[in-house]
Amino acid sequence: RWKKNGSSSNVGLSIGRLVESKDHETLIKAFAMLHKDYPDWQLRIIGDGRLKGYLSELVDSYSIANKVHFSKSISNIEEEYSNASFFVIPSHYESFGLVTIEAMACELPVIGFKECPGTNELIIDNYNGLLVSSEKRVKKLANGMERLMSDEILLESLKANTLETAKKFSIDKIILKWEYIFNTILKEH
Repeated sequence: RWKKNGSSSNVGLSIGRLVESKDHETLIKAFAMLHKDYPDWQLRIIGDGRLKGYLSELVDSYSIANKVHFSKSISNIEEEYSNASFFVIPSHYESFGLVTIEAMACELPVIGFKECPGTNELIIDNYNGLLVSSEKRVKKLANGMERLMSDEILLESLKANTLETAKKFSIDKIILKWEYIFNTILKEH
């Protein structure tokens, strides 16, 4: 069993509103395909929304309530990131994946869908995470999760590259970009 910071880190984490576009249904179904082969693993879903009841019933229907844990918003989200092994963003679309960057800043490889705008601009497949196909969404997401659950060497190699991606979005880098934009506009007028 893998350990991290003295505690079990066999946790896949997802953060987002519990609505259709975030597609936690696919995530739960994918985890349900894996839980018997990976009994030491847990899934944490942080968020709230109108699908909470439906998703809880789905978890119960797969008899994985002892493996899948829901939490509403948490004040110390960094602790959640630090207690996870990888992050999953099962969304159909994202405008900008803030939680993806947060996860990478906490050195978590991220699994998302190749066809998901926003996500596919941040995850570099087999560099800082895994991009899986939206065709047969549940199976492909399960395959991606299983790769990280079964291959510690892969997980660690992806983890090693996450900070480089997150640094591109640091406050210092963003301020420089805004200054450039403002200076360019001022020069034109």
